[in-house]
Amino acid sequence: MTTTAAKRLMVEQAELSPGIPMVFREFDDKIRMAYDPEQMPPVAFDSEQARAMAARQFLGIYATYTEGPELDRLRETYNGEPVGSPLRDAIGIMFDDIDRTQDPAGVARQYVELLEQVRGEKSGACA
Repeated sequence: MTTTAAKRLMVEQAELSPGIPMVFREFDDKIRMAYDPEQMPPVAFDSEQARAMAARQFLGIYATYTEGPELDRLRETYNGEPVGSPLRDAIGIMFDDIDRTQDPAGVARQYVELLEQVRGEKSGACA
């Protein structure tokens, strides 16, 4: 069983493109998250989680971050692939879609459907 090294989560405010209230990017040793306060729902600032996140950022306390076991394993696969490999590129595109939509399950469904269509086209061409 492999263990995943803990990563620091760094949170910062930023002016983001319209319709994108929050983004994050993973690096080898940390995850950087940016949010646009102008686009965040007003209730988010009143939440206990938002206050705790602001306090941790002020104090320089960064937490281990996970997106769940499935995406964590996919990120491990991505990080284990050499730069420029087709698998790493495909997973990178998938993560960009997940970041953009904030819907990992929906993106995964779309990719599975696309792969099934390609598989069906290839098997039909061989017949």
